[in-house]
Amino acid sequence: MAAPLLAHDLYLMPERFAVSPGERIVVGIHNGDSFPDSDSPPVLARVKDPMMWAGGNAYNMTNLRTEEKRGLVDVIVKQQGTPLLAVRTAANVLELDAQKFHEYLVEDGLEHILEWRKKNGEAAKPGKERYSKFAKSLLVSGRTDDTWKRRLGHAIEFVPEQNPYAAKAGGSVPFVLLVRGKPAGDIRIELARARDGAGEVTVLGRTDANGRMVVPLTTPGIYRLHAIHIERCTEPTVADWESFWATFTFEVR
Repeated sequence: MAAPLLAHDLYLMPERFAVSPGERIVVGIHNGDSFPDSDSPPVLARVKDPMMWAGGNAYNMTNLRTEEKRGLVDVIVKQQGTPLLAVRTAANVLELDAQKFHEYLVEDGLEHILEWRKKNGEAAKPGKERYSKFAKSLLVSGRTDDTWKRRLGHAIEFVPEQNPYAAKAGGSVPFVLLVRGKPAGDIRIELARARDGAGEVTVLGRTDANGRMVVPLTTPGIYRLHAIHIERCTEPTVADWESFWATFTFEVR
């Protein structure tokens, strides 16, 4: 059971993406691989900093709780624009036996870590990893503003280079993936789409040398981007590896 626990995505699913100033909405914190559904609730003790950015201001999302298979928070939409929601998790450590760690690395396109382990005599060693997750979601409320481009300073984050709500189905939106604030090249990007409750997940490709990826908006629906960056842990007494997971959700009309 250990491998699926590490492989779970964490992402935000507001009850609707098109909102109005002054309304209160419920935001789902989904955990799992069954997009757009949630497989299990997140561990609330590890959920940190549920926030909404609107204009130049930041607001707390409140009433963190679980309901069946997902986490929930509430937020009041403060103004017109493109409110940006975000949450992160505290770091957690998990150890997998060599075979399960190998399967996880293959599943998530982290073959360069497999090669490192092989070259350094660790292919048969269990993998001990410290991981943390960062989820963002973009709403639209009346007239748009430039909040969509805000960088939050997460260890890893997707940032649109054009307003996703200025695009339509059939178009595209360029994104940049940042790791510690710098463009991260050659990282696999997974794209999930959901329409009428049915989701599909595909591998979009890898970021270019400037950390960029163009996301095709092939159909209307809810979109989710996902990426993992993994590196050697700087605290070897804690873990061998450290990973940072990013997701970004928005809607296409």
